[in-house]
Amino acid sequence: MGFSTGMSCGVVIVPDHSRRERDPVKNADYWRGRFAILENSAHKQADEYLQTLEDIYRETEHTVQRDIESWYQRFATNNNVTLAEARKMLTTGQLEEFKWTAEQYVKAAQQANLSPEWIKKLENASTRFHVSRLEAIQLQIQQQIELLYGNQVDGVDDLLKKLVSNGYTHGAFEIQKGIGLGWDFTALNQKKLETLLSKPWTTDGRTFRDRCWVNKADLVDTVNKELLQGMLRGDPPAKTITAIQKKFGTARYKARRLVHTETTYFNAVSKIQMYKDLGVDQIEIVETLDSRTCAVCQPLDGTVIPLAQYEPGVTVPPFHPNCRGTTCPHYDDMDGERAARTADGKVYYVPANMKYTDWKKAFVDGVKDGLTVATVGAIMKAKRELEPLKAEMFPEYLTDKKERKNTQALIDYVNACENADPDVVALYSKMGAMENIRANGIPMKVSHGKGYAVNYRYYTRNDQLADVELIIPKLAGDDLTGQVVTTLHEEMHLMDMFNRSDPAKYSGWFSSSHAKLSSFFQKTNTDIADDIDSLFEAFDKECKRITAEINAELRTATSTLTDQYYARTISYSDYKKAFNKLKREASEQIDYQCRNAMGGGISSLEDIYDALSGGSARDAGLVRYGHGSKYYRDIGKRAEETLANYGALSVVRPDLIEMLRKDKPELVEALEEVIQDMLKKAGG
Repeated sequence: MGFSTGMSCGVVIVPDHSRRERDPVKNADYWRGRFAILENSAHKQADEYLQTLEDIYRETEHTVQRDIESWYQRFATNNNVTLAEARKMLTTGQLEEFKWTAEQYVKAAQQANLSPEWIKKLENASTRFHVSRLEAIQLQIQQQIELLYGNQVDGVDDLLKKLVSNGYTHGAFEIQKGIGLGWDFTALNQKKLETLLSKPWTTDGRTFRDRCWVNKADLVDTVNKELLQGMLRGDPPAKTITAIQKKFGTARYKARRLVHTETTYFNAVSKIQMYKDLGVDQIEIVETLDSRTCAVCQPLDGTVIPLAQYEPGVTVPPFHPNCRGTTCPHYDDMDGERAARTADGKVYYVPANMKYTDWKKAFVDGVKDGLTVATVGAIMKAKRELEPLKAEMFPEYLTDKKERKNTQALIDYVNACENADPDVVALYSKMGAMENIRANGIPMKVSHGKGYAVNYRYYTRNDQLADVELIIPKLAGDDLTGQVVTTLHEEMHLMDMFNRSDPAKYSGWFSSSHAKLSSFFQKTNTDIADDIDSLFEAFDKECKRITAEINAELRTATSTLTDQYYARTISYSDYKKAFNKLKREASEQIDYQCRNAMGGGISSLEDIYDALSGGSARDAGLVRYGHGSKYYRDIGKRAEETLANYGALSVVRPDLIEMLRKDKPELVEALEEVIQDMLKKAGG
């Protein structure tokens, strides 16, 4: 019986691009981490405002100090003013000066929009004919404190409006970026902000404005009390001023506590509407677990509650003054599909590296230049949680004694890839469940030669598979990236083969039998988007630089070797052996560095465009890497290689897939559909 052979080979691939160590439950850590950062950012803004407020407090404190010192200098006898002397009326000249001062205070109060009650009091004072020395200094002190708290109310008001508005949109941005899908989002308007800020939330029914005025009244009362007590005790002005400074210190602490508590509260308020608008059903409490975390908050970290029970100050932070806790969305199954379906209008892809300003421009301001409408498959993808790979998910011949170490190295690498496509990773996790080669009695082996491929032989009489060999790299060295992606490429080929139409036969691989994907390769297409073409040109330039540099080193080394041969210090046999070794190592190094250049993976993207062109792109030099027209004469191979390249890039370089999506959205949609269909066949 005659044999024939076949293979699917890889072009690949890819150096380290975006990797980090992560907990297996990536989504939980993602949400907790991102929303903790948002909360910290809000408190940093609060601290910046408090620094400004601190300066205002200091300035007010110094003004009050100067006023008191001046008052003492004017009326003191032996560095002391008795209460009886303080209650003496101002002289005619002093009264005229006081009235002028009061009139100036009225103008300042009106410009600062201070309370009508205080302005009325100043106006009355400016028309009085009898004013005591004590009343004059008390009026001066209160004017400074009124201005201080007027500034504070306005400043806190502006801060909280900004925090609520930013918290609402930044939270939406993090959720939409996290699930990879975005839709139009309406920012909070001024009226809504005013309504939120005017609603009391504490048990005493006071708003932050009320609390500011209460703190103001306390400061006025305590400063006046210290002034009076100093007179009664006969204290020198320095001692009275020191006591008043302490009261200002207490007021500053109250202001700081108020600002941070209100920041936590209104950050929580901004989230509830955002959670509702984005279809979040459950939230999780996130506490900053450090030495400052109190006994109340520490055990609440990680608590999950329904959104219906969300009540800032009661069920979610702030639980106490100065509380720094926050919340994040909690998804049992990364239910982005349901969230996306709450959107009115189209749903778009949100790239993993999208910046907030670009997101706001697209989904708040409505300018969606360059964004691609999401497919049903992509919305389904948002539903899937990124599960870590495990050895037991792979076929036995990839986890036996000979291969376990190699497969575990692959698993560890993939599990550390950030932003990997969860559906593609899920497909790799089904490899063991899909296996139907050795399971059907067909010989199957794994080897580690140089010609990485899925090789197979079949009987020409009935097209049935005779045997299969998976040739993948032996993972070793400090940088496993290129080897890992080559392995992913070939293992995607293997899964493609597992899903062939007839398990007994060699032909009819899933990708080449998939009508939607195959339709892209019935005609050739050499169009390449400008940004991708520029990327390929830069890549080619970098590869030429690498080649020239390594060839220069090769020439130097071979020249030295030739000199040794002519000097008869080595034999011709040794010369030839060493010469061939140098050439081989240089060739391997050029190939390795070029495939890893500019972040890696560009060679795989080039091969996708080569497949679309039927191989003419590589033949014409439009791409540096590809299989060429001879290989791609077989239309089925175009689909097979494109799927394998897509699988590898989706794990290691999803940003390149986003570039491809922008240029060829229908192709990426078809590839996503292939992945979904393969998952369904595998029960996923």
